[in-house]
Amino acid sequence: MEKTHKIAILIGIGIIIFGCNGQNQANFAGKTEQPETAQTIILNNDETDVKENTVTEKYLIKENGVEGFKIGEPIPFSAENYKMKKHTEIGEEGWTYFIYTVWENDEEILRLIPLYDTTKEEFTDNIGEINIISDKFRDSRKIGVNSTIQEFTEVYPDYYIWYTYISDIFFIDNKERRNIQYLLDKEEYQGEEIQISGDMEILDKESFEPTARIKEIRIF
Repeated sequence: MEKTHKIAILIGIGIIIFGCNGQNQANFAGKTEQPETAQTIILNNDETDVKENTVTEKYLIKENGVEGFKIGEPIPFSAENYKMKKHTEIGEEGWTYFIYTVWENDEEILRLIPLYDTTKEEFTDNIGEINIISDKFRDSRKIGVNSTIQEFTEVYPDYYIWYTYISDIFFIDNKERRNIQYLLDKEEYQGEEIQISGDMEILDKESFEPTARIKEIRIF
């Protein structure tokens, strides 16, 4: 149960933020226990243009996900419009989980993390987390990857900045978006040394410059 509790905490705070730094990859053809060469699925699509100051439905960030990818729903292994790759990750205790990267026109735009079943102590084939890494996606107030803190605070004045040592990640959040987190680049942190007193530390709003940018968006 200690293992289950730890995994649940890591997923809940966002520890499983995937980086493409030479990770092992596995094929989509069925469930595999060992890493294999990544398989690419190519599907046809007429891409919708994102016009200036307009967020199309295709790229609109919502509380439960984006078009075609929803939290709690099955991972669309044959998702229309995209190429997908499956990667194998090995956790610090040796347990294995998969990351699914989503590509559009040779650009990686999303990363999907399967939902963890704490009862069965295993990952499922449903979506548990979506990481947005493309600036094509915007929320209803036009905030997305590469938006600045100043742009964020103009539309979300009731904001706060916080840090978790568990995943070593900085966030800028607001009380309106309960299932969406906006990740900041820790290299842009300009505050004092953080005194850790718990899993979540609220920071001074001046700890980042207004020009600091959102580097990733997490939906969970």
